[in-house]
Amino acid sequence: LRIYEFAGARGERLLPLYTINAQDDGIRNIGFSSDSIRFADIRGSQYRVWEPAVLGYSDIDEGSQSELSHPLSVEMRSVSMVDGASEPEITALCCHPSGSFVFCGKRDGSVSYFETSSAKHQQILYRHASNIEVTCVLYVEKQELLVTADESGRVLINKLTASNTGFEFCCGIAEIRSEQSVSLLLHDVSGTKILLRGKKSTDIWMVNGQNLGMTLDDIDSEALLVNDPLHPG
Repeated sequence: LRIYEFAGARGERLLPLYTINAQDDGIRNIGFSSDSIRFADIRGSQYRVWEPAVLGYSDIDEGSQSELSHPLSVEMRSVSMVDGASEPEITALCCHPSGSFVFCGKRDGSVSYFETSSAKHQQILYRHASNIEVTCVLYVEKQELLVTADESGRVLINKLTASNTGFEFCCGIAEIRSEQSVSLLLHDVSGTKILLRGKKSTDIWMVNGQNLGMTLDDIDSEALLVNDPLHPG
């Protein structure tokens, strides 16, 4: 895993900042915090939260007209999982916008969250059907909703209650039954609509479970869909 930054006078060069070498299982998914400082990765049955000690770059890059970037040697720092009893494999995750928590779905259908500062597992918030793998997790900050989808095509939309210590399950808002396994969830800027992507089509729903009848059939199945950070709606 390598991390780069844009460098040079016009930002046209990539400056390698970090290289993370591991002999573990390959990375299956990555989620970034809103400030792009922390990120979490899924490796096998574990996830790790990474927070580089310094986002360091040479003073010569600041205000310089030189096209050459000068990388600094940075010591890696990571938070690893504590060895213990075997836990169900994490199959999907997303970061809370604050960067302080990571929501994750597991192979056994449970949905829980961790503190990023300590990698401490807090609690299971709710569950899908037993041993039905959770494929997507989405947090809608404006509505305080956690949306999760599983391999059977079932989508749960639940309201959470936030406090200084974490989150609690509040109530169920809606349940959507898709005819296909959901591989991607996105929400609009208002937090009232969500996009569900499956193998055959991409559909738009309201967070109250109402189907808007909007289907996008002409999207390449290999295309990557993301929210535009400047116009997320």
